[in-house]
Amino acid sequence: MKTFTKTTVGTCIIGAAAIIGLVYLHTTEDVIKHSPPVIPIPICEPIKDNRPEIISNWIIKHSTRISDTTAKYIAEEVFKYPHPVLILSLIEVESKFTPTAISKAGALGLGQVMYNIHEKDLIALGIHKRRDLFDIDKNIKATSFILQMMLRKGEGDIVKALHFYLGGKDGKYVNRIFSNYVHLSLEIENALPNM
Repeated sequence: MKTFTKTTVGTCIIGAAAIIGLVYLHTTEDVIKHSPPVIPIPICEPIKDNRPEIISNWIIKHSTRISDTTAKYIAEEVFKYPHPVLILSLIEVESKFTPTAISKAGALGLGQVMYNIHEKDLIALGIHKRRDLFDIDKNIKATSFILQMMLRKGEGDIVKALHFYLGGKDGKYVNRIFSNYVHLSLEIENALPNM
């Protein structure tokens, strides 16, 4: 079983902070067209049974529309997929952890998934109806799947992947996601034993 120490988590934070600087310095077009070479960011995520109360407390702190029970359920579900801290950071920006969120464009749920754009893939995942995206577990599954697809499209470049996921929103939006990532990673790091 892999364990995480303050040193490994700290490396992740430094990598994420470097990307925040890159996003802040470029407009969306510049980042996508003139992005520097892919910087491998170590996505050091804590294992799912490593301080779940910290994750659910962070969720509660960032949403006034859900119960403690819902926050715990979101925390448990997100750790079933790759890059859970990145997914949580994205969800906070997209929906403030509101499972029933609907955007003006028709994006649904926690990760603000556009059913009509991803319908074929979502059906293959067992998400047969648009309204299924209001289910926490199905929305997190869809969010993770789409994020992984965008990471492949961006050839592992997280900045590009987030721009693809977000439909080209400006760099400040991506910066907010990385800010969440850094803060949540720090909270987890501070709870880990020194090694």
